[in-house]
Amino acid sequence: MEQYEGDSPLNRSGYPTIHIVNTKHISIPPLAGLALTMQATNSLSSSFRALASKIHPQLPLTPRESSQLLGILTTSFNKQLDLHHPTTLANAAPSSQPDPSRLPSLNHLSAAVSANDHLSSLLSSPLLSKKPRSASFSKSTFEPITAPFHLQRQLRWLEDKIASASVTVDDFAAALRNIRTALATHPGTTIKAIKDSSAGSKVLRWIRTSGRTSEKDIMSAGKLTGPRVSSFLRNTLIDMLVIQDRQDSVWHWLNYTIQIPKSSIFSRLLFAEIQFGSGVEAAMLAFLDAPSRGYSGSRSTASIVSHYLSAASPTASSDVFLRFMDTLRSKQENSFSCAVMSLFHPGGPSFKEGMAYVSAQSNRVMATGQIDVSPTWRRQHVAFYLKLARTLLSVGQTENAVFVLRFAQEHFPRELGIEEKQLELESRISESASKSSTSEEENLQQLEGLFATDVNDSNNDSKFLTGQSRNEKYADGKHIDDRLAIMAR
Repeated sequence: MEQYEGDSPLNRSGYPTIHIVNTKHISIPPLAGLALTMQATNSLSSSFRALASKIHPQLPLTPRESSQLLGILTTSFNKQLDLHHPTTLANAAPSSQPDPSRLPSLNHLSAAVSANDHLSSLLSSPLLSKKPRSASFSKSTFEPITAPFHLQRQLRWLEDKIASASVTVDDFAAALRNIRTALATHPGTTIKAIKDSSAGSKVLRWIRTSGRTSEKDIMSAGKLTGPRVSSFLRNTLIDMLVIQDRQDSVWHWLNYTIQIPKSSIFSRLLFAEIQFGSGVEAAMLAFLDAPSRGYSGSRSTASIVSHYLSAASPTASSDVFLRFMDTLRSKQENSFSCAVMSLFHPGGPSFKEGMAYVSAQSNRVMATGQIDVSPTWRRQHVAFYLKLARTLLSVGQTENAVFVLRFAQEHFPRELGIEEKQLELESRISESASKSSTSEEENLQQLEGLFATDVNDSNNDSKFLTGQSRNEKYADGKHIDDRLAIMAR
């Protein structure tokens, strides 16, 4: 017969401690030894509770918190289920479905792996594995950390937020914003700290298991964050994962069936490889390997092209470079990238594709009256024109170099700083006209002098003279060659 004692003091969970006593094997001690026996029983009970709390931490202390935890775990499971197995797939056309004979085994395997991974992540989440701090701490706001940067402090703050079940997307944004700032101001020490602490994979795991955020919130614009904050969070997280050599997580996103900005994610992967990973050759290999890794979306070359235009000595093996060029030439939309990369050919710079591209642009402008360059590519175009002009000068093709610079001067005045200088000059002319009469000829001379003013190119690596007066011809005057020679240096 077993007897339950329900009158013990409340335990740490807020419920009575219940001791089970087997009366068949225990004799009732005399009154003098009863107190000693109860003391021993309570000591054993306390030791058991202490050991149990080390094996598995205490759950929330109140029924309300228990209900909150259950809701968070349920939400986390549902978000992961929707992410990996969207309900929209069930409505897909039969022709788009895989071979039925292979579906059961593949689905069961995928579901088992996903469930196992998610359970492991949940059990290691600060929500279950870390005792929350005081309520005053969980409600406090986070203050940006000044130098010196302490990555572990950022992570501990996030852990406490998750453990108190109060973390939000804004909290992740606050921590990642400090990490982004540290990467810009102290790249060496910050990169080492991220590697040593596995910060990228840790933050990603917390996003998945916090119950209040999900990968989809980070990868696509949510209602609370907006597109700019979402893009910032996503890009910073990708950078951290690449620093850790955890590119596999990014490739995993690119294979999701849900609607996320995959082209932006892929572009950031290439950028992170160049800035924080193994360099431009790794970015080229990622570009080349994308189809074999299940990604068939748009592949922008902006990061690679920009790196070659700005780096002092971009490095990539000849084999990878040539494979990359062959892939670019297979699609017409890569004509600008081909024109740029041909200037850095390992066998020596070639200007033929560059001149063909500028000529095609010039013809298009004559036909339509507009320059067909997106705003995000304008600065790269100016840098390309300057590099092409230098290449032409190095082989003595001065006339073609002048043609390229004239085209840039006419269609990219803002990027060259010409518009600002012209407005400044017109303002000075207007002021002088109000003070004294200035002849039309003098004004014209001042306007023409504008085009002999030095401006910085898009990379601030050299200065060149932007042009001549409107009445000068391409071949007239030795000073044209002098100005181009200055630019070439």
